[in-house]
Amino acid sequence: MHSTNPGAPDIKNLLFALLLATVVMMAWQYFYEAPREAQRKQAQQETLAAKKEQEVAKKAELAAVETTTAVTGPRISIESDRLHGSIALTGARIDTLTLAKYRETMDEGSPEVALLKPSNDEQAYFIETGVLADAGVRVPDANSQWKANRDTLTPTTPVTLSWNNGAGLTFEKIISLDQRYMFTINTQVKNSTGAPVKLYPYGLISRNYEDVSQHTYIMHEGPLGVANGVLNDVTYKDLREDGATKFDNATGWIGMTDKYWLTALIPSNDLTFDAQFKHSKRRGSDAYQVDLRGNAIEVAAGETTGFDMRLFAGAKEVKLLDKYRTEYDIPLFDRAVDFGVLYFLTKPIFLALNYFHGLVGNFGVAILLLTVCIKLLLFPLASKSYTSMSQMKLLVPQMTELKERYADDKMKMNQAVMELYKKEGVN
Repeated sequence: MHSTNPGAPDIKNLLFALLLATVVMMAWQYFYEAPREAQRKQAQQETLAAKKEQEVAKKAELAAVETTTAVTGPRISIESDRLHGSIALTGARIDTLTLAKYRETMDEGSPEVALLKPSNDEQAYFIETGVLADAGVRVPDANSQWKANRDTLTPTTPVTLSWNNGAGLTFEKIISLDQRYMFTINTQVKNSTGAPVKLYPYGLISRNYEDVSQHTYIMHEGPLGVANGVLNDVTYKDLREDGATKFDNATGWIGMTDKYWLTALIPSNDLTFDAQFKHSKRRGSDAYQVDLRGNAIEVAAGETTGFDMRLFAGAKEVKLLDKYRTEYDIPLFDRAVDFGVLYFLTKPIFLALNYFHGLVGNFGVAILLLTVCIKLLLFPLASKSYTSMSQMKLLVPQMTELKERYADDKMKMNQAVMELYKKEGVN
């Protein structure tokens, strides 16, 4: 006698196991995680008073930092819901930036995560854009003093910086910031000379960095970029040992990535550039730089010509990177988050997990819900497998008989087993 549904007990066991796992996870959350969270909050409140006592010392420390950064001259403040920082008018560098939504620790009074720091800081990390020119043409450099039309850059108030070379060229940078982490720098050059001028747009990201991370195949930290549709990433160690990495006649973007944060230079799609990732020494420390130089832009006599360069500086929020990729047509921008070689599987799983977490507010339960969904998605295959396994169990006596009958002839035994499988419909 054959069972009409030999896989039914296994399916029931699977459903029972999933239900039991759900109950265990909810019990774990209620009896263990919730009390532990309460204890953590209590400890946090107890340390808050101690932190307030440290405010005086912290203010003194901040005053020292302000004195240090003031060496770079006058500044334009950056103020938004997500970013705080400043732009140095000397060199027009974005070199002071903190992330308002992220703290160095879980404590409410913890300082904001510092992303960018001036060149005179031991942990210097800054972004610079501008133009280069042929010999004999004076253009602004890292020491040029720019003038600004206002003191603060916000998402609703762009800032215009201006500089004149004293020989007929006037440069303007119109810097705007969106509600998140994207800066747009529109550079305009007015040529009042009597001859055309060739200029080469450039941008660079430079940082001092002590690379103490343990490199794995799981996640990339270091320079990265997309050149002609291909993602390229290089570790800090490889730059130190193997030298610079270069890309010629490329379109795309370049940047530096940490575990959670990203800085990136994103030229307009019609700008072809040469780029490089390189290592050097700055005041005895390891320094790394990614930079690009665009092809020549000619400014005719009496004309004004411009170009755009976008700068990303912020957290690697996947949905936001996807949004920027679509909105500005930035190739592979979401790949700044290292999903690995199985990107086509890992990213959808991450998005589903993030969705469930948004619904229930707990990653443990979100993982369980994701597991149930994957099980349901694969249920037809699993059901077929369970059915075949059950059918094979029923055929054990007949297979034993065949093995005994053809003990001395393995070929015939295999043929008989295959005929038995075919007869009984076992896959």
